[in-house]
Amino acid sequence: MTWLANCGIVRRRRCPPPNHSGLHKYCPVQSMSFRLVPLHLLAIATLVLRFSPVDIEVARSVFDANLAQPWKWAWQTPWSLLYQYGVWPTLVLAAVGAVSVTIALGRKRFGRLGRAGLFLVLVTGLGPGVLVNMVIKPCFGRPRPRDLVEFGGSHQFVPVLALSPSANGTSFPSGHAAMAFCLAAPALLFAKRSRAATMLSASGGLLLGAAVGAARILQGAHFVSDVVWSAGVVYFTALVLLHVLRLDDASNVNAVTISGQSSNAVS
Repeated sequence: MTWLANCGIVRRRRCPPPNHSGLHKYCPVQSMSFRLVPLHLLAIATLVLRFSPVDIEVARSVFDANLAQPWKWAWQTPWSLLYQYGVWPTLVLAAVGAVSVTIALGRKRFGRLGRAGLFLVLVTGLGPGVLVNMVIKPCFGRPRPRDLVEFGGSHQFVPVLALSPSANGTSFPSGHAAMAFCLAAPALLFAKRSRAATMLSASGGLLLGAAVGAARILQGAHFVSDVVWSAGVVYFTALVLLHVLRLDDASNVNAVTISGQSSNAVS
């Protein structure tokens, strides 16, 4: 795109200055770049975890064959509580979304309230529910750490993104962590409206997802890469739904101006 701009064929629109609240109006270039950052981070993390011993070494570090419970921190507080109750905040969020949809259905227009509520319900249902548990897990079949030979199981280690459907494993990715990461989904709804709400939702969801993911790693149920990809699946599911439900400003604004002329998308 840069060489097109240099040739005068495509001219990017300048991003407007921030308003009185300190937030920028929609800038298509910055918005797209910002949303692609997680994709780059996921790719880098995947390469590191695929070609380094991080996954297996972390599992070894939390396993002690000399103990009655070899996964030594598995059921200690707070990890046991995170495993049992860590997904509850996301379930509450989905319930709020369902209530919003119900309220919107009683109005003449479904409106943004209904679409936002539907977004929260679908992120939870499609991300962890359908993609993680019903599609990706059976497709990859990655054995859990506790199912590996060196930890008392019967399977060999399978690196991240390697297909092993015959093993019938359910390690990749983590369903519990994906549910917890869904708590960050509202950050995409708040992005152009409240910086504080965006930061609160994003940080809360990421911290909860990481904590639940750590609990599952300590229990021998998942590798580090399983948790990383849980966050990735939820994030990109949310981005797609944001656009499909027309909650994304990008659906109403063109990113470039062709031959010095701009046109607005039909909202």
